[in-house]
Amino acid sequence: MKKHLFLLIALLCAGSFAFAQKQVERGTHNFDRVADANAQRVATCVPVAITDGFTGDLDPANWILDIPMDGSFVPAGNTMVITGPNEMDGNYGNGSQNSLCFTAPYDMEVAFDWAFANNDVFGDGFDFFGYFSTAEGAVLLSDADGTSGSAAVFVSLGETFCFLSASADGEDGEGIATVTNFKFSECDMSPVPTMTEWGLFLFGLGMLTLGLVFVYNKQRQLA
Repeated sequence: MKKHLFLLIALLCAGSFAFAQKQVERGTHNFDRVADANAQRVATCVPVAITDGFTGDLDPANWILDIPMDGSFVPAGNTMVITGPNEMDGNYGNGSQNSLCFTAPYDMEVAFDWAFANNDVFGDGFDFFGYFSTAEGAVLLSDADGTSGSAAVFVSLGETFCFLSASADGEDGEGIATVTNFKFSECDMSPVPTMTEWGLFLFGLGMLTLGLVFVYNKQRQLA
């Protein structure tokens, strides 16, 4: 009886320690900021061409993959399933972050919808999904199960964009993000006239027209 009681106490202590250790690991795991519900960072982008899916200039062959432990990025059409780290090495706190990145070949806007499922048995806050851009840094989209949203990010020529998948502990269940409706647009960044500029242009055009009419009338009077 005493032996069984001792084992029970030992198991409870071990479980309490594991749970406490997990709470220490909870955080944003090197993400610079948390995105709004629908992340939007779009400059004055006039689309020249819109491409649907992971193809063309953003074909999977043009992305750089970095997976230190395990996980995957699996594209198909305009969808990508991103499975986060979960190497199950038994060492609490051995977190990891995966990335899939490209360098923008021109000024562009990247847009997509996303949904996140967190399979960590200890709940939310240990597995993460987001993106990185040169201008914004690492942006956390979600660490909570059952969440979803959309994002539109402007990426200048030569800047980097990445999908990020991370885990604070690297075990007890992975995070899985599903990206859908992925598309990118080449942007025409030529300055767009403001209302004031249009007003000055129309005023000048009106004055020129009046001047031509005045000269025409004068010539008729002298004829």
